[in-house]
Amino acid sequence: LSSGGTLTMYDVAVTGCASVGGGSVIEIGTGSTLTATDSIFSGNSSSGAMIIRAFMNGGSANFNRTVFSRNQSAFPIVQSDGARITISNSLIENNQATFGVILSNVNLTNCTLANNTASTILSTASAFNCVFSNNGTIDTGVNVRYSLLQTAYPGGGPGNIVGVPLFVNAGV
Repeated sequence: LSSGGTLTMYDVAVTGCASVGGGSVIEIGTGSTLTATDSIFSGNSSSGAMIIRAFMNGGSANFNRTVFSRNQSAFPIVQSDGARITISNSLIENNQATFGVILSNVNLTNCTLANNTASTILSTASAFNCVFSNNGTIDTGVNVRYSLLQTAYPGGGPGNIVGVPLFVNAGV
């Protein structure tokens, strides 16, 4: 998405895309806005960058009721380089980031993060009212509030509880 552009996606599936070299599957340029609602990002891969990357200086990405599933990247699945990225009411599951983080510089609200493989699940981010199950660690600088965590989070935050989520029909 070039600088200053706007893209709105409803009920769109971005699947099976591959980025090689230094590019991401989706790059949001300076001052651009991406909005995705009721969409799926699944089975994408990037060997030299992220799956979704937003650049600084007024750029933004908003994901609502979106699924991020089975994506593989050398770097974060979703990363902001100074832009504002929000993910709400979404599922982030079974993703893999080889060199670190699943989500970086992202604000999460009402999301479920399950079975993601990386040394760190969140870095420089915030999470409100989210469920975390079977993921990597959360950096201590992350603001986690009113969330269900599988293990105690040393960064603290009001309203957090520790327990194992009992997903209904988890095998289906």
